[in-house]
This record gives sequence, C-alpha cells and structure tokens, in this order.
Amino acid sequence: MIPGRRKTYCQCQHLIVISTNIPYRILVDIFNDASQISTKKGNIIQSPGCTDIFYVADNKSKKAKEVAVNFKSWNIKCEKVCFRFNAYSICEHTLALAESRGGLRDYLAKYKLKKNRVTVTKISNFGLSKTRGKKASSATLKRKGSANKQSLEVNEYRQDTEVQRPDLNKQPFHLTFIAGIIRKCYGCGQSFSDKHRNVPNDLVLKRYDHRMYLSPRSKILKQSVSLQNTYFHLNVDCARKKDPQFEFQDVLIHNEIKQSLSDEHLLLLESLEIQR
Repeated sequence: MIPGRRKTYCQCQHLIVISTNIPYRILVDIFNDASQISTKKGNIIQSPGCTDIFYVADNKSKKAKEVAVNFKSWNIKCEKVCFRFNAYSICEHTLALAESRGGLRDYLAKYKLKKNRVTVTKISNFGLSKTRGKKASSATLKRKGSANKQSLEVNEYRQDTEVQRPDLNKQPFHLTFIAGIIRKCYGCGQSFSDKHRNVPNDLVLKRYDHRMYLSPRSKILKQSVSLQNTYFHLNVDCARKKDPQFEFQDVLIHNEIKQSLSDEHLLLLESLEIQR
C-alpha cells in the first residue's frame, strides 16, 4: 500500500460520516474495501483510448467495474451492476479511483453537496426486475436466482433502523386517584368495589401497558399496538401479576397527586412504606 494511504482514507471517512445517513458499519466497510483495492497498482487501469473511463478491481468478483469520471467536477459514477453505488451513490470503486488520482477530498466534498439520501426502499429495489410484485415462474427463479436474493446489507440496515418495542417490565407504576371510567384491576381482573371510591382507598396504581384483549370477531387474544393506561389495586399481589419484581418503593408519585393527598392518604402510604 502507498505510505499514508490508509491514514488518508480514515481522515476522509470522518469528513463524510456526519453528512450522510449511510449506516456507519456499512460506510466503514466501503472505505476498508477501497483501501484494499489500492494495495496493488494493477487494480485501477485506464481504458485504452479514453481519459475518463477506468476499470477498477472488485474484491468480491473477478470482473472489474467500469467507472466513469469527470475530473473537472469530480463527478464519478460506477456501473449499474454495482450494488453499493446504486444504493448509496458511493462505493469502494469510486473511492479508490478518486484517491489514486489525488482527488479523494474533492470527490467527497462533491458527494456531500448532493445530499444523497439512503432509504430501505432504494436498497431493496436494486437488482429487481420490471415485473416485481408478480408471481415468478420456476423458470424465472432459476434464471434470476442471485438477483432475487436479499442483500446482507439490506438486513443490516433494517436492523439498524428498526424500532424496538419497549420492555413492559421497565414501565414504572404511578400513584393516582380512581376515576369513574376505571372499572377493573388489570392485575387480578376483579372490579373495583364501592369502597375504592372513598378516601383513603381511592388510591390506585397506574401503568402503561400493551393491553391484551379478545377480538370480537376471531375470538383470538390480541395485544394493543400502542401503550394504554392500566390500573391496579394498591397492593403488591395485583401489581406483581404483571411485574414480578414490583416493590412499593418503586412507585412514582407526581406533584399534582402529592398536593391532593389528605392526612388519611398519607397514613395509608406510610403503612405501605410508599415513599412520597
């Protein structure tokens, strides 16, 4: 490798990482592959009779990629079969060519100005036929088997951007007052009795949960998509039906609730060792 070349790639990598939404892991792979291409002088060859066409070696294929470059604007394009260039508008072949001609920084500056946006749709559509969406015949599957396979980078990108559902056991319990619309304890499933409408037994626990409900049509138990309010009797057994690690000392009491507590409420909380 030419002395200082890896250092140059690392410096330029940091110049672009803050201005693109390419997953960082994939961006690092692109720069590393470009660095490997630069290890041999014969990996980048100018097309005979052309000053703007080059053939750049590919680490994953025996066939070199054809890369076109405009040295005045440093606009560099790789051929259509290059997955990374089609997905991200940048690839190891364009980087290696720009670096070999001393224009890596100019090329990256040009790339940043384009504000290329990467989307899962853009990545997923690469290599698909015009008849995508239609059921393929067995002959089509054999003929275009490699094109129908999903790229590993697509899966990695989806894993990076996928929103994870929160852990329900991490949802805290809040102290609140019972209201007219609150009917049943979400822990034991029993209805709140009349005594829970009177001081000091009108205090209940509240938590945000993905509620389980029985579908009226399919009669199948389903889970709500969004978090909803759930209410529990003010006792350990009911709360531990949903959170086995529940302790009274973990109950949150907000200021608006504290200001409305009577002396009887305070005595009840003290007996339960609930900190206020």
